[in-house]
Amino acid sequence: EDPTFAMAFLELGIALWWEGVAEQALVEIEKGFGHISRLSEEDRQIYRAFHDMLTSLEYADLAVKILEELVAKGSTNPSVYYLLGECYTHAAIAIDLEKAMGLFLKALELDPTYRVVFFHLLEGYIGSGQVEEGLAFLRKLEQEDPDDFSVLNAQVNLLLSQQRYEEAYAITQRLEKISNNPRAIAFCKAHCHAGLGNFELSEKYEAEALESSQGLIQTAAYVQQHASRILRGKFLIGEKFWEESWKSFEGDRSSELTGNINHSLMAVEYASNLFQQGRIEDCISVLELYRTRRDTQGIPQFWLGYFLIKSGEVAEAEVILQELKTRAQRYESTPYMDSNIVLLGALIHSAKGNPEQARKDLDSLNDVPLLNRRVGVERWLRGIVEAELGNPVKAVLFMDQIHTPEGRTGMPVTEVIESLHTQGVLEQDLGEFGSAREHFEQFLKHWGDADIPLKTVDDARERMKILNAD
Repeated sequence: EDPTFAMAFLELGIALWWEGVAEQALVEIEKGFGHISRLSEEDRQIYRAFHDMLTSLEYADLAVKILEELVAKGSTNPSVYYLLGECYTHAAIAIDLEKAMGLFLKALELDPTYRVVFFHLLEGYIGSGQVEEGLAFLRKLEQEDPDDFSVLNAQVNLLLSQQRYEEAYAITQRLEKISNNPRAIAFCKAHCHAGLGNFELSEKYEAEALESSQGLIQTAAYVQQHASRILRGKFLIGEKFWEESWKSFEGDRSSELTGNINHSLMAVEYASNLFQQGRIEDCISVLELYRTRRDTQGIPQFWLGYFLIKSGEVAEAEVILQELKTRAQRYESTPYMDSNIVLLGALIHSAKGNPEQARKDLDSLNDVPLLNRRVGVERWLRGIVEAELGNPVKAVLFMDQIHTPEGRTGMPVTEVIESLHTQGVLEQDLGEFGSAREHFEQFLKHWGDADIPLKTVDDARERMKILNAD
């Protein structure tokens, strides 16, 4: 029998899922179950694996088992590697971003037109500190087809990660001439204009992109809107996007599978906003919603521990650490989860006045691939620890490395911007007055006109007076 009809359901399901509407994808996949007998044995297995992912991506045990067996048999179907890469990216039971990167590259090797992997490849190049390698790879593909939308769009996003806004905008203008994807163009324009300081235009294109977004993509758009406001100190305006991000979702937010994985990222960004506002209890309450949820890769739980430490509640952070350890032992010991546990332990040691042990903990992460680590927080903590141990030059070097694509990845915008102030203080104490002035200026450019009072802003201004007087 002709398998085309059955394959159409699978392809439509993957397309809908990629659009961020897993519920619709599941409907189509289940419609096609009556026809999968027409498929080859491997394609039937792929179909079943994808159905398991749609039913519960966070606990896709069956999908991982099926797809790993197909990989072990030497499958040449790129969808096998792509879907398994998605499991390693999102499934709480299997998250291993380094392994996922290899799978996405394998899918593209098997089929150079398999562009659906590009988004995660971008995340991989950024998170591993290999943006230049990614750009070189994309430029080689561009030579083969100068009008390939996926290749050009990927270049824009890599350039944005390096804050090369003018170059990104130039490619965006090329995209506009060849594109039938107005949402992607609007996202690119919004990011470029924000970086170039054209905030009214940025907000205009944000709204355009949001209009045509659904599901995961819509939630990600709200995360970006919040981040763009925080970058320029609009904390009170940014705050509203938390509730906005939930308007298409129902259910108890503390219950598993309510919302999507991007809501956990939004929760962290929102909580960090509240922390800067001095609303510590509200910050903790938001992250407490996720405390017992197993479907969020431990992300909100890590940040719950982090902000408890920053608020002086170290003993409570130790309870969170033990909960994460217990969870890893029972359910999901993965490279990503394990490195987060080590890092939270290092933060606790530092907070308790034991920088030597904190440094040992951090050193133990050196052999873990960057993609499976929270690099920005590591570098921030290393800066703090080295300063405590009397090594201010090393402290400044580590702080400076936060402001790289891989350093900013996975770190709330508030913490990235606040680290500019911390770095300036360290440099001023070290006598590096030019660098200190530069970092205080950058910090004040972001938050100098913040819509809430910030002690760090007052301190930076006082320090600038001293620096400018010298």
